[in-house]
Amino acid sequence: MITFYSNTILQQDLGYSPILSRIISSCLQTWQFFAATSAIFLIDRIGRRRLLIGGAALMAIANAGLAGLQSHKDNPTAAGCSLIFYFLALAAFPIGLFLIPFMYSAEIAPLRVRAQTTAISSGMNWLFNFLVAEVTPVAFDSIGWKYYLVR
Repeated sequence: MITFYSNTILQQDLGYSPILSRIISSCLQTWQFFAATSAIFLIDRIGRRRLLIGGAALMAIANAGLAGLQSHKDNPTAAGCSLIFYFLALAAFPIGLFLIPFMYSAEIAPLRVRAQTTAISSGMNWLFNFLVAEVTPVAFDSIGWKYYLVR
């Protein structure tokens, strides 16, 4: 959601100018790229289970922080502090929740159904990405900052 709608969130919810929101968004996307690259090296050193649990915990912290800070839209300090949680979310997601579910599903499946398991895993990932992309604008319009608690 943050990846798809970062410009809109930064402009409409946090009150940044269009140019500054694009600059921050490009920094967020670059940060996410480096986090995803670091995941390649961390997976075998730290282990899949630890990264998966750690990524989920950090995403929960990031979403809670974003929900708390976004509930005070009129406070410019809260808008600035929420950037910390955006960067945290875009580090936790690619390291713990982006690559590992694909790898884990293929590794734990028996060899005879490994291809089908991987196909289902990939299909579900694309399906839920589509769902998040379609639901997010409506959810932000309907419940606003509380969407961080729901997703």
